[in-house]
Amino acid sequence: REQFVGVELGARWGTWGARGVTVLRRDAEIRQRDALPYSLLYVEAKSEHCTGLEQVHKLNGIQNFTLICDLARAEDIAAWVSQHNRVDIVDMDIEFAEAALLLDAAEHSKQLRRLLRERAARLVIATHSAAIHANIRAALLDEGWRLLSETPFTECGFDPGASHGSIINRYLRPRGHKKSPEALLDSGCYHEHPVFGPLARRALLPGAG
Repeated sequence: REQFVGVELGARWGTWGARGVTVLRRDAEIRQRDALPYSLLYVEAKSEHCTGLEQVHKLNGIQNFTLICDLARAEDIAAWVSQHNRVDIVDMDIEFAEAALLLDAAEHSKQLRRLLRERAARLVIATHSAAIHANIRAALLDEGWRLLSETPFTECGFDPGASHGSIINRYLRPRGHKKSPEALLDSGCYHEHPVFGPLARRALLPGAG
């Protein structure tokens, strides 16, 4: 392999891309060889996150990346992907926009899906409603993708009084309260992953999907 190529949509501060580069560097140290070159695409809609991403990457000496500080658009992503023969991973967490990006009948979306089929080795997609999940799952399977793993949706433990009903926010990222992974396990609001163990289930907002 000539280089590592990654795409992160809804990148925040480039969490997975930066971690990928760290793995490349660590692997090079262990094997006592030069680190594999990399090329990264980040798309992030919030300007404060874009600023944070640039700071994180500067501090860690990560230079070979493209940052689009805007909404994820099929034409922009397709244009970048078309410059690479292979994309190792596409991570997508774009807050309900994943369906429009991947399933829209517009030509740009069709082109993006074709490029991903031809060049992307793996997709990691955060779906934000049961309906979106089902539709994207069906469409990708029909196009020949192979499902490796999925985490089921649930309405378990939704708190209508909270500004965000996510189980993760309640137990693992609470504001003004102590984190309580044990309470998460006691609630039963988790999915037992065969590799990673218990993963918090995302609660659906009322009416989603």
